[in-house]
Amino acid sequence: MKKVILFLAVVSYCLNGLAQEKISGEQARLICAQEMAAFTKAVSGAYVKGNSYDQFKFTLCGKLQPTTEGSNQLKVAYNFIIKGASSDFIIKSYNGKEIAASLNYLYNLHQKGLESDGAELFGGTTGSSNSGLSKAAEGPCRWYQLWCHMQPFANWVVANWPVIREIIAVLLVLFP
Repeated sequence: MKKVILFLAVVSYCLNGLAQEKISGEQARLICAQEMAAFTKAVSGAYVKGNSYDQFKFTLCGKLQPTTEGSNQLKVAYNFIIKGASSDFIIKSYNGKEIAASLNYLYNLHQKGLESDGAELFGGTTGSSNSGLSKAAEGPCRWYQLWCHMQPFANWVVANWPVIREIIAVLLVLFP
């Protein structure tokens, strides 16, 4: 229940924050923590007890080589999984650094005219349905689709890149 209330608060802020286009460090952290919780849940099925990080990564990416940002995001999710961390714990404790770096990577792709679904973070390409990334996917969202996991406000995010840039700027100041 707390997670639902927190998520609604974040979405509410995002929808109401258009007028001010300023976001606090804690608000940016919460948005990123929510995404990390969703991402960790999405990739948890690829973990087999006792597997190393490299085995976990191979299960998800195969021979594809994730970017630094994607690899760092996977490492954090892996560490949460092996600790058995709940989504609530992730939301309360995660600092947002790796998700912010991934959003920054996707923002830079956006600036170049590429609307990525997140596959590029993990060595794939957007829309490549036959890739190893897609084969490892279950459920309505592929594990690598950052925007899909953030669907309640993903359309808003895509339409409001300046606010996303603000989130990134805040977190990059907090975590240089």
